[in-house]
Amino acid sequence: MKNITFILLLILVVSSCGNDNQSYIEELEKKIEEYEEREVSNNKIKTEFCAQLETFGNIQDSLRLYEMQIDSLKHEIKSKRRASKEDNAALVAMLAQIDSFLAKNKELAETLNAKDFKGKDEKQIINLLLKSIDDKQKQIAMMKNEIENLNKEVAGLKVANRNLTSDLNKSMSALEDRDRTIEEQSRQISTAKNLTLSNLNIKLPQGTFRNDKKAKNIDNINFCFAINYNELADAQTVTIYVRVTDASGQLLGASSSNLFDTDEGRISYTIKKSVNYTGKTVNDCITWNLDKKTLKSGNYIATYYINSHKADEKSFSIK
Repeated sequence: MKNITFILLLILVVSSCGNDNQSYIEELEKKIEEYEEREVSNNKIKTEFCAQLETFGNIQDSLRLYEMQIDSLKHEIKSKRRASKEDNAALVAMLAQIDSFLAKNKELAETLNAKDFKGKDEKQIINLLLKSIDDKQKQIAMMKNEIENLNKEVAGLKVANRNLTSDLNKSMSALEDRDRTIEEQSRQISTAKNLTLSNLNIKLPQGTFRNDKKAKNIDNINFCFAINYNELADAQTVTIYVRVTDASGQLLGASSSNLFDTDEGRISYTIKKSVNYTGKTVNDCITWNLDKKTLKSGNYIATYYINSHKADEKSFSIK
């Protein structure tokens, strides 16, 4: 009894640990889902930053190109000490390019409007635009730094994700081991509660002479047994089945209605009887009534079952 109590306590403890593990697994799964959502969000932000960086870089390259063209043209005018019609036309064309460029970059155009570029020459306009780009460069630097931090954070999250996944797999494996342990312990407890039979005895009717066991005289057989006391088993009604087979293995008294479930599957029986187990040893017999001349001389085997469990078997002979 102490062993069973210990096993029951062990199951309760393991079950409690299992509940803790299940809660931990659910927490891990929630964190992994949160990390995956944050990673998707960070990747989207990174993509947007990279697109802005590329845009700002293209704008800066264009402005530098305009600045170089204007510096080159002004240097040429300065060397000639006067501007020709062609030079003036070239400057006008450059201003037209800047206007077209600003039309495509409204943000820069708004910067110039805020700084009142009217009356300023093309060089001053370029300088104002480059000053605006310098401001953008600072923003770009901040964005780059933020991107690097995001990359580090995402990398850290990926490592955490892998660790959590590993912990999750370990926890799942531990739960599976726990379930197998509990299942085996439950099976052992269930087996320990099973009732068993002993003292199997086959009683044939007495003939005219005390030792007469001729087949032609037998019209009933008593299959006796004892249901053993088991302190773990509750009081209950059990069914005792007996299968009688002859020397060739043929089952006697079988019919389509005489079927019962066993640990090995559904099989036929010869006779059965319901017996009340009240928490102490029970001695009883099942009487099989049959017509004379049903049996032939030879050897027989009586296989006993208690509920669905095979108990034991007993052989007997008839003259």
